[in-house]
Amino acid sequence: MNTKPPAMPKAIAILGSTGSIGRNVLAVVRQYPGRFKVAGLAAGDNLALLKEQIEEFGPELVSLADPARAAELAQALPAAGRTRIVAGPSG
Repeated sequence: MNTKPPAMPKAIAILGSTGSIGRNVLAVVRQYPGRFKVAGLAAGDNLALLKEQIEEFGPELVSLADPARAAELAQALPAAGRTRIVAGPSG
């Protein structure tokens, strides 16, 4: 009988989540449900894909380089969401 408690999911942040490597990492995360938790995403300009990723993985934090694009993303997401959006060098 296994008496070990289930392991907590490993929290990860994915830089470049809308690029080819980021999309592949998220594919691996999908293959291991419960093993990983996407805590943060950082992306460039593909807001449509980033919005889908936010809706699927529910990260706590999302960062974009361009503050105007971050504002645009914030408008596209539900106001009740728990994802915090940051932008610029400090983001």
